[in-house]
Amino acid sequence: MKKEESINQKFFYGIDLGLNFSKLIKEDAYSYGTKPLIGLYGKHKISKKVYLKNVILYSRKGSTSNSLKLENSYLDFYIIPQYKLS
Repeated sequence: MKKEESINQKFFYGIDLGLNFSKLIKEDAYSYGTKPLIGLYGKHKISKKVYLKNVILYSRKGSTSNSLKLENSYLDFYIIPQYKLS
């Protein structure tokens, strides 16, 4: 889910929300975990069709078994070049 707002015609910002499906250990005894993902992004217009998107995401990933629950938290940073086709 994304919501995008514009401060001016060259800078946009928004919120990213989602779910992570992960399995930290590949053994059959562990099941996949579903954890939240939330983030913020800013998109800078460089030219008419070129953007530079900066993203910061907080996510949790985990696995469970009958006797053990594994869970890690992550903070990810991305710089993504984008090209608008239309």
